[in-house]
Amino acid sequence: EFPEDQRFLREETQYMLGPDLLVTPVLEPGVKSRVVRFPAGIWHHLTQRVAYEGPSEQAVPMDLLDIPLFLREGAAIPVHLDEGAELGHWRAEMAFRTLVIDAERSPIRNLDLSFYPDTQSRTVSVGFDVLPTWTSRVEAGWAIDEPGARPEAGRLVQTGRRITGTWQAAADRDMDGKQQILTLSSLSGSHRVPLVRAVVSWGSPVELLPPDFRDLMLRDAPFEVTTTLVNHEPVEKKVQVSAAATAGVKVSPAQQVITLAGAQTQTIQWTVTRDPSALIGDERIRWVVKGGEGEYTRLVCTLPTPATWVITGPFPEKTGAIAHRTPYAPEWEYGPEVAFQFPDQSLTAWDPLPREQLAEQGVIDFGAWYGPTTQHASAYALTRIRSDGNRMAELRFGSDDSIKVWLNGELIHELITNRASRFDDDIVLATLSNGVNTLLVKVSQNEGDWDMAFHVTAPGGGQAEGFSDGFDEIGAYVPGREPERTTSYRIQPLPWQICGPIQDLPIENLGWKMTWDRMANDSAWPPTSIPGHWMPIGREHLADNLLDFEYLFGEKVTDATVYAITTLTVRKPTKVELRSGSDDGLTLWLNGLKVLDANTPRGFQPDDDITRVSLPPGKNRLVARITQRQGDWKFQLNALDQSVWPARPITE
Repeated sequence: EFPEDQRFLREETQYMLGPDLLVTPVLEPGVKSRVVRFPAGIWHHLTQRVAYEGPSEQAVPMDLLDIPLFLREGAAIPVHLDEGAELGHWRAEMAFRTLVIDAERSPIRNLDLSFYPDTQSRTVSVGFDVLPTWTSRVEAGWAIDEPGARPEAGRLVQTGRRITGTWQAAADRDMDGKQQILTLSSLSGSHRVPLVRAVVSWGSPVELLPPDFRDLMLRDAPFEVTTTLVNHEPVEKKVQVSAAATAGVKVSPAQQVITLAGAQTQTIQWTVTRDPSALIGDERIRWVVKGGEGEYTRLVCTLPTPATWVITGPFPEKTGAIAHRTPYAPEWEYGPEVAFQFPDQSLTAWDPLPREQLAEQGVIDFGAWYGPTTQHASAYALTRIRSDGNRMAELRFGSDDSIKVWLNGELIHELITNRASRFDDDIVLATLSNGVNTLLVKVSQNEGDWDMAFHVTAPGGGQAEGFSDGFDEIGAYVPGREPERTTSYRIQPLPWQICGPIQDLPIENLGWKMTWDRMANDSAWPPTSIPGHWMPIGREHLADNLLDFEYLFGEKVTDATVYAITTLTVRKPTKVELRSGSDDGLTLWLNGLKVLDANTPRGFQPDDDITRVSLPPGKNRLVARITQRQGDWKFQLNALDQSVWPARPITE
């Protein structure tokens, strides 16, 4: 279409769909308008009552709910809609009808609106034509797009077919970054009809764009960062850009004078030098842009100080979700002397992450370390932070994908997700104890990129104080070292035996008790006061002490109970944490004493129940009763020895 219009020879952002439909996709996220090149004719917006005369090039409103489609005036378009409706639901039995695009469809013509008003002039202007046959009055309304904002009436002046108006921001109102909604309506008597809705975005006429966040990680040697200066106005601007930083860094030059042509964009280079004695935490650079009209804008960027990390992995599974919920040995083995052994006898250990690599990449890039083809796996990162006292801090993370965080052995954060990593996606308020604190992070991968971002701030995002690198033993984590010992990469299962299924369930009226519960106090082991026999479960069916009864008994078992027994052996009085999960109900007895009673129907979640007990020396008898209504039927229990740090599983 329109081969004589030279403007469309290289046009790639809009296209014709037949002779009468102009499609103008929105290709940038968050924008509220776009420039459209209209060919000859009059083109009506599909969802708003505004039309544009071509050939022309005009900025048009593009709201999130708009369909980016324009219809040529005079066109007869076959549609499949409810009779009398502009839009409707598709119905296979409905016949086509013809939609005629006539002039009366859009009384507003050639809307001219300053979609990006600047904070210096503090004025929004609007202008448009109306059809000569249009007799209704047009009203304008303005509203700041924020909670509680009241709409304000706009004053319009009509001269012939042309209507114009302005809105002036109050001198004491900060408009930078605000969005404002313009509505145009027709009023005939008491009848008001919406015509146009458009959004304008306030900003400085000169804008300073930040560097990529991955380029802001502090490094030991001087490095370059790049800001981008944008002139949004068509006239030349001469500006002064100054930089100031917190005590731990120096920025040079401290000031640059730039002349920007109209609508010009220019990059600016800055050299950042870090004070090597700076503590762990953020540094900040503040840029201020000034011109003849005063201050245009300012920009503050955070520069995280990289911690000293060791990493280990990958630990693959069928899916990233399975890898995330599976506890692997790095959760309790932190030392440089140990290597983790896989079934094929291969080994992995804790490896130091070069600070230069972390600073260069801005994130811990597991994909770069273990290979971009590694999918559906977990990896761990470990660091130590020294605090000069008990201090509150915000530990700020980004992860691709799921993440678990332990501080000094305590789980403080977990999120199952599928996302790209960004700084500050997760903000965890925590207390760092006086001395050295150990931070362990597990990041589980689905597909694609695999990395983690981290930095420390004071509560509320301010600059952290009192923290320094606490990884004093990092020199022992020599790459390629020979391990002093090896251990399995995952939990070694306990010696479980089961009896069942029994076609019976405990009921509330009887206190959730069953006849066979008495075997928890049986003198014999395995207990004999229960019908049926005890079946040992092979280790091949006991990954991470997870018993899948649906797999063992079949999928059709409903309204049934199974008992499971094992022993926990310790050599001294030991505080233990029993971490269990079940689908459905679960009751636990330890040495004949009931320690957990969870009889509500539920789906399986690892570590749903945390039961803290004390074990005497020797073999301790553990009995579990797991009930099933219908659907999945699973049970998992891991016993963690709390007398050592980090806590580690009991395996006998």
